[in-house]
Amino acid sequence: MKKSELTRSYNSNWKKYQFQRKIQVYCSHCKMWINEDTTEFINIEEGMQGEDKLTFKCPDCGQTSTSRRYS
Repeated sequence: MKKSELTRSYNSNWKKYQFQRKIQVYCSHCKMWINEDTTEFINIEEGMQGEDKLTFKCPDCGQTSTSRRYS
């Protein structure tokens, strides 16, 4: 896990820092993992096993792709 995949925020109620991973999706056209925040959202649906599947436009290649959301 890279440091760029984590965000850190301070929770004043618990008086400690919390870490949260960024959600990534896989573009099947350019074969790259992309941060979900940088993609153009088109649709989200639930898969057969309850997982979230995001349809998005890749910021690198411009193609539309569907991927599970990973954190």
